[in-house]
Amino acid sequence: MSRRRSVKVWSICLCVWSLLVVQLAWAEPDAPAGGGGGQTMDSEVLSFTNRIAIVPQTGHVPAVDGTMEPLWQSAFQADGFVTMFDNRPAGSGTKLYLLYDDANLYLGLEGLYEQPGTAPDTEIVEVLLAPGTARADVYRLTIPIASGDRPIRSNWGTAVKELQGAAVQIGRGAGSWTAEVRVPFQSLGKTEPAEGEMWSFNLMRYFGINSEPFSSWAPIRSSYIVDQGGSSISLVSHVLNESRMAPLYFVSTPPLHDAPGSRTERWQPPNGKLTYVNYTTKQFAVNGNAIHNGTEVRLAWISPDGVTTRLEPPAVEKLGGQTFLTFNHPKPLAAGQYRLQAGFRQGNGIYHYFELSFDRNALIEAGDKQASGIVFPAGPIREVANAPASSHVETVMRLIPEKTGFIFTGLPENPTLSPYQLYSWNVQNPNQIVSKTTGTVYPNSTYPETHKLTVTNRKGETVEYPYYEDGEGRKYFLTAHLWYFQKDYTLRETAKIAATDPLGAALLLNRWADVYAGYLPTNDYYWTNYPVVGGPPYHYWGGVWYRWYTGEMTNMSYLINAYRDVRKTNAFALLSAELGFDVEKKLVETVFEPSFDFVRSFPVLNHNMEYTTWLGLVRMAKASGQPAYMHEAVDLIQDFAANNFLSDGFWKEVTLSYHNQSINGLVQSMEEAKGWSDPTGYLSPRDGQRLDNVDMTGTYPALGNALNMKNVVAYPNGSYVPIQDTWANEKTALPRTDLGSYLLPGSGISRLALGTGGRQLQTYLQFTPKDGHNHYDPLNLTLFAQGQELLPDIGYTHTFYRRWTSSTLAHNMVIVDGADMKLSGQGLHGGRIESLVTGDSGVQIVRASQPDAYPVTDEYSREPWVIPFGDGESAEDGYVVDLFRIAGGSRHEYTLGGDANRDGVFTTDAAIEPYGPYLLPEGTQVTMPESENDTGSAQGNYYGYIYVQDVQRAEIPDGRYQVTLETSDNGTDQGKLAITGFTDASGENELFIGRSPSLRATRLSGTSKDINTEAVKYWMPKLVVRRSGTNLSSTFVHIIEPYKGAGPKIESVEKLVPDLPQEGGVALQIRYGAITDTVLSSSEPGATLKVGDMELNGKYGFIRTENGTVTKMVLSEGTLLRKGGETLTGPGPATGTVTDVMRIVNGDPADAIVTETAVPASYTGSTVVVTHPDGKTHGYKVKEIRRESGKAWIVLDHTDPGWDYRPDGSSRMTSHPFLEWQGMHTFRIGNVSVR
Repeated sequence: MSRRRSVKVWSICLCVWSLLVVQLAWAEPDAPAGGGGGQTMDSEVLSFTNRIAIVPQTGHVPAVDGTMEPLWQSAFQADGFVTMFDNRPAGSGTKLYLLYDDANLYLGLEGLYEQPGTAPDTEIVEVLLAPGTARADVYRLTIPIASGDRPIRSNWGTAVKELQGAAVQIGRGAGSWTAEVRVPFQSLGKTEPAEGEMWSFNLMRYFGINSEPFSSWAPIRSSYIVDQGGSSISLVSHVLNESRMAPLYFVSTPPLHDAPGSRTERWQPPNGKLTYVNYTTKQFAVNGNAIHNGTEVRLAWISPDGVTTRLEPPAVEKLGGQTFLTFNHPKPLAAGQYRLQAGFRQGNGIYHYFELSFDRNALIEAGDKQASGIVFPAGPIREVANAPASSHVETVMRLIPEKTGFIFTGLPENPTLSPYQLYSWNVQNPNQIVSKTTGTVYPNSTYPETHKLTVTNRKGETVEYPYYEDGEGRKYFLTAHLWYFQKDYTLRETAKIAATDPLGAALLLNRWADVYAGYLPTNDYYWTNYPVVGGPPYHYWGGVWYRWYTGEMTNMSYLINAYRDVRKTNAFALLSAELGFDVEKKLVETVFEPSFDFVRSFPVLNHNMEYTTWLGLVRMAKASGQPAYMHEAVDLIQDFAANNFLSDGFWKEVTLSYHNQSINGLVQSMEEAKGWSDPTGYLSPRDGQRLDNVDMTGTYPALGNALNMKNVVAYPNGSYVPIQDTWANEKTALPRTDLGSYLLPGSGISRLALGTGGRQLQTYLQFTPKDGHNHYDPLNLTLFAQGQELLPDIGYTHTFYRRWTSSTLAHNMVIVDGADMKLSGQGLHGGRIESLVTGDSGVQIVRASQPDAYPVTDEYSREPWVIPFGDGESAEDGYVVDLFRIAGGSRHEYTLGGDANRDGVFTTDAAIEPYGPYLLPEGTQVTMPESENDTGSAQGNYYGYIYVQDVQRAEIPDGRYQVTLETSDNGTDQGKLAITGFTDASGENELFIGRSPSLRATRLSGTSKDINTEAVKYWMPKLVVRRSGTNLSSTFVHIIEPYKGAGPKIESVEKLVPDLPQEGGVALQIRYGAITDTVLSSSEPGATLKVGDMELNGKYGFIRTENGTVTKMVLSEGTLLRKGGETLTGPGPATGTVTDVMRIVNGDPADAIVTETAVPASYTGSTVVVTHPDGKTHGYKVKEIRRESGKAWIVLDHTDPGWDYRPDGSSRMTSHPFLEWQGMHTFRIGNVSVR
């Protein structure tokens, strides 16, 4: 099957791209309509005039038995299904029939095969049906013609509803099949549609792996397949999110958009063609004289977002038997399918109605063809002498493989190793690979490759991939791995040779063009390797030049750079004269263009590897002189930057490793594009603009924040806080301990810090949004003290423990009902900041909640305090109070893990006894994972329990327990934690202590030691406190003191009982020496928390006494704190409604929220929490309070608000994920009073 290749673009930006002024000059004013005759074929826009269905009503009911009775001849009929991306006629034809009666819509289908008698094992037809114009309601009907042994899970770009109640019957014949379908309107929530009513639909037909190509009736551009070797395959295609549906009208065409009640009838334009005039002007040509001067013509432009715009009447011109309609239209900036509705009539008659559908990329491609002659010449040509190829060139030529090869290859001697980076290759012995662990040379006779995969490439040649298969059915593609090494080496070497021997490089480039003609894309994944003969869609985990489509342009860039260097010389001319054809043209048309198209066939996913495609495009623009490549890169960068960063500058995947990858790739791309100016006369068909002296780095003010993020979210020793999929071994040389405590409002990260410099105590509370590389870690807590990460987040791994490291149980939090948190709905948007108390009070508090983490919970909140000791011995010494409140569910498990980089153990004074090998009931059958995507299993129990091993158990009926974490390094004692815990005395309470995988080798050495054989060597101590009961409400209270040496400073901890019960209210007394600290935390801010002679009216209170005398009191978000005769009062929190938002990026003088409520200046330095209409919150430090025009401006401290009001009163986030709201926003500033 024919296929094309493509490239896609990647990188990373951080604010609203409106700030990215790359000195884009606006296009000249639109040309007036009617400026000349028909355009050349070079500027023709690929468009369709027949993707519209008009369904007749029938008085007879089809039998729906799969036999396609004669009644169907009266139905609407359509064929012409096209392939994905290429829009070529499908080899296996499909015919569609549509009818309806007063209760049902009927579909008839006929499926033919390109090669009769070769029905595939898997064949699926899916119908997407949107009844009416409500874009939220799209129904899917799946018709399994042949199910195959591996189901295909399809995703059409947005959520769909499964169509229930449809009747489907399939009939099979020789070399074909038929299907009849009855869809009751009732199953769609509809009644009989009115005449002219519009619905929309698409119909897709697809097959299994390496079978016939995908086809659809309404053309589809982008897609991919995911095959990781599991029981099913995933197919993703951007259909609904790009409006790739066809209109369906009942009985007749609809009234015109701007003429309600008008009568229309279908008209098929004879030989209609759409051509490109300029960015906002197009021309439609038809044969004949149906339209002429004086004909009333009405046009409506429909963009992919459904917005319909009436166009001005077109200019009509007659020329050579054709009629030309020239019209202006809105800027086509959105990706997806556009439609042009047209109606014309003479006098007051009925309107003749037709529609065109076309893709934004088709408009761009037509414009690019029109402007293809506007390029930079190669410049001064350096003359090189004709000469034979050098011996090195000949060696490289011989090593260029004729097959693509695979990167993932296991080791037959040790199949338990992850099949990645297990071999080395050396050009001195180019036909062998060597095991890194055993030194064994492969291929060899011990593990002979006697099996083979056989496919046919595009040239019709038989392609064989040999492999060795072991007794478990694992395939080892040893020779194909060798080809991959050879390809990787020769690509790099080609670029090196071009710098010194351009004629030799020209020979190699011509050789690459020869072998590329026979190359096949791959599916290249752990234990799941094969060449791909069909497509698009192509495979996400695979490629031609690299093992993953996102990296295609990384390797292609070696050839692009070689092309750049050779093009500066006469080498192509010399070689072309010798070979008798244009070598440069061959290279561009048969290698570069299809390679870019391969990546273009994938959706723009805007993930962390986007920059590799940007770099490929930028380099191709500079190498070829074609400005279209540069504009494609800028277009993709703009989309990426405007839509994929959180308001505080963090990349949408809240992981430092991928944040850095994205930011660094962005900067690299900006530097590579710097200085570019378009050729004279060029205007891009992407946006109607030109580029002059591009310098994106100097016009992107948020870039500094993004680049600094790695220093901000870092421990005092420079190690990154390993949030989600962050490699824990990565470090910065400039950790920002000077920032002290802070809150990142967009990424949901708060830090409480005590002290300064390398010994600073830090605790991080995370309530991050989930948008890729996620961990199931709601309200995770980490603690760095005594120079080490005593309560760690494990971080990233590719070993078979990966699903453990991302599980809820692997973190420091509460697991509800023995399950991971739910990554769906509102749970994807992270938690809610409720309070942040920092500053000069000494006591620091943060409270956040994440009730959407578990569907069964009404409350899921955490409240860490960091309190310095009162004796003043060391600014870094203090302790943490951790309060965790949960309501809902039947099992709550509070868990902590000890230092993952050192040896460690939890000890306790409780009466502990052996429990079992796992945190599971006795006798549970356990299956450990075999790969990184495998969770393992425990007979239906939570898989996380299998990783907590060698478990001991103690009952804690009174809810109190003491635990000590002891760590050591090579036998030398290191940091420790003294932990006193309390939980509710009611219910069944148990303490479990065990050990779990720490990934120490990965955390210390990175990917070089991120292998299974290293992962199994190291363990970390694990603590779990379990409460069981019905409709549980739990408050877990822990006092955690880091220390080194003989013993902790805290001598005793007492949990006090309030005079009046308050569920979740906490009163603690912590004693050390002559000092007693009292912590009061109210779960009901409007209530009074009273304990003996102490009283709190508010959320938080802290009292310190020395030898019985009050020496310090702190009151936050309250009005009264009292102990005996000592009283501290406060004004309480400032609250009100946000009436306006100020943003510096919009030209406002400050970043601020505005309210009509009077807010005293004394709240400066506190934290303002804004609550949005859906309950989501953002928190910001208050820089100052201004009074402007009778309103209070709450000015934020170097923080963009991240949202704004619209003119219609609605509101929207100004950065990812762009949530929208209706209703007012409120604010709360907690007061902090100290004495």
